[in-house]
Amino acid sequence: AQAQTLKVGIVNMQDVLQGYYKSKQAQVDLNQRRDDIKKDLDVRRTKLRDLTREVEDLQKLIRDESTTAEFRRLKVQELENKASEGRALQRDLEQLAKQKERQLMLELERTFRGIRDEVKVVVDEISKKDGYDLVFDKSAVGMGGSNFLLFSKDAVDFTPAILTSLNKDAPADFKNAPPATAPAAPAKAEEE
Repeated sequence: AQAQTLKVGIVNMQDVLQGYYKSKQAQVDLNQRRDDIKKDLDVRRTKLRDLTREVEDLQKLIRDESTTAEFRRLKVQELENKASEGRALQRDLEQLAKQKERQLMLELERTFRGIRDEVKVVVDEISKKDGYDLVFDKSAVGMGGSNFLLFSKDAVDFTPAILTSLNKDAPADFKNAPPATAPAAPAKAEEE
């Protein structure tokens, strides 16, 4: 019996995902969404800081012995209302920050899952067209992934062919753009 020769190829999926224009666009979109969320939260934090200053000013007025008892009583009531409003605003701010963080994380996961699915289709097409029997992910080596590459001397790395196929319809803005950074979890909202 004749031994069959296997054609083995490798792909650096990390380079493919970072070089694909849709990953770059997703990173731009993600950064814009983060900025928008941060601006919204900053407006709310400013309102909370202003409210805190009002509470502090009311506390000073209440402690002022030169004011009348009636005036202090009114300011105590106003202070209680402002303090209650501040606590509610703080709770709402914390809940909103957590909600936006979760939404951003889900959006990020959904976007990159779709991108990985598109890449997989192209890898499959090129693998079949070029007659590869096995294709390994070069970037999984040493990362605990299931697609270890043990030896690649004779393997053909067709990462550039995959990137060329994926980026054939890329908008001009992304043709020469630097690689996208690896998808990261959204930064936790700042707390005051």
